[in-house]
Amino acid sequence: MTIVIGILIILSVVAWIKAVMVSKKEGEATKKQLNTWVMIGAVLTVLSLSLMFIVSQNS
Repeated sequence: MTIVIGILIILSVVAWIKAVMVSKKEGEATKKQLNTWVMIGAVLTVLSLSLMFIVSQNS
């Protein structure tokens, strides 16, 4: 389970970095792409935090 949480954390960090990189660009298409990366980052962050909480409660 720790490996899964680690992978989720790495993926969420990558998604947030991509969101920051996209936010520096301009244009209508980048707004949609930014929303996508922010959504992916938020979902992965919440998922990893939830799994960390569940694992800590089972210990």
